[in-house]
Amino acid sequence: MCLLSIFPTRNMDRFSLTKTGNDVVVHVDHMHKSDGDRSGWSASALQVTASE
Repeated sequence: MCLLSIFPTRNMDRFSLTKTGNDVVVHVDHMHKSDGDRSGWSASALQVTASE
């Protein structure tokens, strides 16, 4: 019996993000890869909080 396990070789790519007021803009022309641009990849994240 052969069992295959498939694991990603790195994290998913991320695009640059900016927030203007209540809008989030995704810059699809600026992609960051975790294995090539770690600081850009880490900075391409937003914390979202729920509002009531």
